[in-house]
Amino acid sequence: MPNIQICANNAMTTDCDVTLELLKSIEKLEGILNAPAPIMNAEELEKVENELQDICNHIQGAIIAHRLQSTFNSEEFQEEEKALIKRGSKKMTSNGYSEINVTPLCGVTIRVETRIFYGKGRLKKGRVIRPGLILLGIHEKCTPALAFEVSKMTAALASMEEARILLEGRGIYFGINTIRNIAYRYAHRARMGQSMDTFVPDETVKGRVVVCGIDGGRVRIRKNKRGTKTKKNRSHYHTDWREPKLLIIYTVNADGKRDKKFCPFIDGTMKGPDAIFKQMC
Repeated sequence: MPNIQICANNAMTTDCDVTLELLKSIEKLEGILNAPAPIMNAEELEKVENELQDICNHIQGAIIAHRLQSTFNSEEFQEEEKALIKRGSKKMTSNGYSEINVTPLCGVTIRVETRIFYGKGRLKKGRVIRPGLILLGIHEKCTPALAFEVSKMTAALASMEEARILLEGRGIYFGINTIRNIAYRYAHRARMGQSMDTFVPDETVKGRVVVCGIDGGRVRIRKNKRGTKTKKNRSHYHTDWREPKLLIIYTVNADGKRDKKFCPFIDGTMKGPDAIFKQMC
């Protein structure tokens, strides 16, 4: 089933438009609430649940589309965009607005207009910078909440295919390559945030009893071999094992039990024991 398309720049430009959209959704909810016929079996119950989920997702998409477009149109936010562009090393000029699709956590694809900036002879034809999306943490056309959810699923599940199936069950229809790009780039941004000199943790271990735990695991690294391929045009490969080093830092209370008020620090690396010990410093 394809995602619903909501155009913020056309249908959601005023509060009245959003109110009308919400009233239509409320009417649908009231129709389900006041339906005279009882639910007779599991199939009918599943149908009602799916209808409710679709309506709620549409409401979320309409509100997010309106809030985003209002933000992009505000003078205060446009000044922040200009300030971000000025901090760059290349001179860029604005070329008005351009439409782009964005997918929030609800899975409903919305369409908004953002300001675009071109570099002077530096960027390839057709390539633009959208500082508004950068300021709001929207990468790969996904809101931060959705990018986190996709990354969390890829880390927790056994494969990208399993993550795709689970996301599809929630109404989020992404291909394997899209899921891979979102997860890998999310992890890259997280690493960049950790390595920034301005990074300051929200909590301190001053006056606390700290526990540092280091352990190793096993992960199979698949590398393609050179030479001829199989009859099905697949490459032969090596499946060497490597040991990722894992680190956890947490605090304990006076009873020696883990302090639930302190958020533990968990990290890992494939660069060996020296790299993981540096994380403790």
